[in-house]
Amino acid sequence: VPFAIRWPGKVKPGMVVEDFIGLQDVAPTLLEAGGAEVPSTMSARSLVPVLASGKSGRVDPARDHIVTGLEWHGELPPANKASRTIRDARFQYIINYGTNPVTEELYDLEKDPDHRVNLIAEASQAETLEGLKKRLRDRQLGMGDPRATGKMKVFNATRAFVEERKAKGY
Repeated sequence: VPFAIRWPGKVKPGMVVEDFIGLQDVAPTLLEAGGAEVPSTMSARSLVPVLASGKSGRVDPARDHIVTGLEWHGELPPANKASRTIRDARFQYIINYGTNPVTEELYDLEKDPDHRVNLIAEASQAETLEGLKKRLRDRQLGMGDPRATGKMKVFNATRAFVEERKAKGY
């Protein structure tokens, strides 16, 4: 999804940056732009260095991919669309946790931008798949993601609480 920033006197007009960013990067960006300290506990990174570079294209080599997640918020059983995704410039790997079986998807976005051909079982994509899976898993473990750590007790209790309230009409 495109993201536009206008900051007269600070950001060079007409820059087109292709680095991957997430919505979570907005908070540390605004804090830094406003002169406030960015807490070390924030997992997102400020975009100020990228914006201040004046460069277009790929600016920050560390921003070569994005990890996203979808959880159960807003769903009612038996629906469960919980998933995690990692996307780089060419490929997107998705792990769907769902209610019972875990399923996986892999797409070559250069050849298949509409996600029509799941390459998960293609032997020719094994190296790409394993690389993306490792990067995603490392990020999940680094963030303490219960889907990766298996520590689902609080996670499941929260879901049960929300489901109960929804059932009562809250």
